[in-house]
Amino acid sequence: MNSTPTFVALYDGTTPQRPHESPPDASGADRTAEATQRRLASTLNDISERLDVGSLVQLFVPKLQSRPGGALVMLQTFKAFTRVKTVHQEKFWKYHRLSEGFFFNLSPGGDSNLLGLPGRCFLHSRAEWTPSVCCYQPTEYPRLGCAIECQMHSTIALPVYFDDPRVRPALPFAVMELLLDQQVTDMGRVFSICVGALRENGLYTAGTDRLGTEDTMR
Repeated sequence: MNSTPTFVALYDGTTPQRPHESPPDASGADRTAEATQRRLASTLNDISERLDVGSLVQLFVPKLQSRPGGALVMLQTFKAFTRVKTVHQEKFWKYHRLSEGFFFNLSPGGDSNLLGLPGRCFLHSRAEWTPSVCCYQPTEYPRLGCAIECQMHSTIALPVYFDDPRVRPALPFAVMELLLDQQVTDMGRVFSICVGALRENGLYTAGTDRLGTEDTMR
């Protein structure tokens, strides 16, 4: 498996946009695959360092896979876009490796049970979080058994955009998933850390009207 998702280029401003997506930003921001990967890597590093609890931060990006009868659209994560900072390093990396092999189907007419948390976040273009993964049913969170085994507790998934979705609505180009090694009741604070890191790197998310500190929700 490739360590870097080269298909990020499908979502930068130099390539044709899908009909339902916004046109490229007129600000001149560099959206080449290389520049996008640098910005994402910087964002992941910032979030991992700023969280005061142990964490796994991993990015999912869409991938087209050809098959008989039509293309399949799925979300996939990569080690290059994953950060682990916890005393449970081995267990958290195990969870990431499991996530690499999971099938999050975004194809029209696909089974909703195959969406998982990243798929719902992507298709509904909104953040989703819980103070405990045990609040999910296995059909809602197919990786639940492994998450419990690997001592995951709170989790949040965020859609990631090039532009502010409140100004230029579009599908996200990626989903960021965080898992924490202890139960956190103030997920608004965690969300604020993510929003700050994204904004500093010229990226955006959704949900700032529903979750976060006062500064984040402006």
